[in-house]
Amino acid sequence: MNGLEIYIHIPFCVKKCDYCDFLSAPADLETKEKYVEALINEIKLNKNKMSEYVVDTV
Repeated sequence: MNGLEIYIHIPFCVKKCDYCDFLSAPADLETKEKYVEALINEIKLNKNKMSEYVVDTV
């Protein structure tokens, strides 16, 4: 089996740090919940493509 490393970006922060280059912004609870729902849906849509992999890290 092939190893797989997964990065999931959570783009929400209380404030933007001066040194941060990541895409991030404040968000209300509804926006955060919709984002997590979209992540879950994306994972479900792609799970069959990942059957030959073992997730090493997230």
